[in-house]
Amino acid sequence: AGLLGTGQLTGQTFDRIMDAPQSQIPLYKKDKLRYLKESARLQPPVTSVTHTVAEDKKVSMGNGLEPVAVAKGTTVQVIIATANSDPAVFGGKYRSKKYAETFDPSRENLDKIVSWNGVEMSVQSREGPRWCLGHDLSLDVATKILDYILPTEEEAAAAAAAA
Repeated sequence: AGLLGTGQLTGQTFDRIMDAPQSQIPLYKKDKLRYLKESARLQPPVTSVTHTVAEDKKVSMGNGLEPVAVAKGTTVQVIIATANSDPAVFGGKYRSKKYAETFDPSRENLDKIVSWNGVEMSVQSREGPRWCLGHDLSLDVATKILDYILPTEEEAAAAAAAA
């Protein structure tokens, strides 16, 4: 834990904050974990996960496609980047594709992001087929690095005024 995925998460989140530091630094400080999770939702630091199916099942392909039969023992690779912009889950009250693709750390269903090898609520509770042992460490390391390298709100305001 803490190598590639955490570095990606930290770098992507830093870039997002520094694109508009005057508005994003206070938003980050308001709830650092939700900010990081929303960042991971839109730009997953790990874009796919593998899983071995434990029993025969039909798997939903989304987007109105017919479910696919998958046999027990089959190893599947799940592209999680697209799952995190599903309007049915992240599109808000109106299931809006535009809102699902918008950065909003206060959104509902943030516990349903797919990252850290599974659905966030399953990873947090240590349930599910394969949760990441480094989940908490990853978030802690990213938070510590961002807290250390980000300018203060005053420094960001001064930089904006000088530009």
